[in-house]
Amino acid sequence: MPLTSDLCAYNPQWPALFEGERIQIQNKLGDCILAIHHIGSTAIPEMIAKPEIDILVIARQMMDMETVHTGMTKLGYDVRGECGIEGRYYYSKHTAGVRTHKAHVCERSHPNVRQQMAFRNYMLDHVEEAQAYGALKVKLAETNTNGMTEYLDGKQDYIAGIIEKALDKGYGHCLISR
Repeated sequence: MPLTSDLCAYNPQWPALFEGERIQIQNKLGDCILAIHHIGSTAIPEMIAKPEIDILVIARQMMDMETVHTGMTKLGYDVRGECGIEGRYYYSKHTAGVRTHKAHVCERSHPNVRQQMAFRNYMLDHVEEAQAYGALKVKLAETNTNGMTEYLDGKQDYIAGIIEKALDKGYGHCLISR
């Protein structure tokens, strides 16, 4: 079973694609959000990744979620719900039948914010870890027989280890800026 997208070499256009989407989300959601960050593998220079821009949207309050759902829908995102992480809402955007963006929305105090930022910032500072993670992803994609769940499960222990290391070393701080 294939992944949602094939892995590919780093694309130097990914930061610009994030920035364009960040501006659209900011304009649509306005005061409902505190910050928007580029996360995941597409945020790491030279990282092998699925060409799907991961976005972390930090909401002011979860009471604003109906406004967020409506705004994200108007931007072309599918509302996917919490997807197993209470208090974190997931959205996906497809262009011509291909997933291009994934957004994770939660409040600043949600553990997902700290974990996502810790992972990204640690990988930015530790190229050798980013290369090892890329190699793991390639291996998992090549041996994948059961689809996305198998691929994600295969990465989970590595990601958890990096997050633990990163948090132990003081990573994970999130700047709230627009």
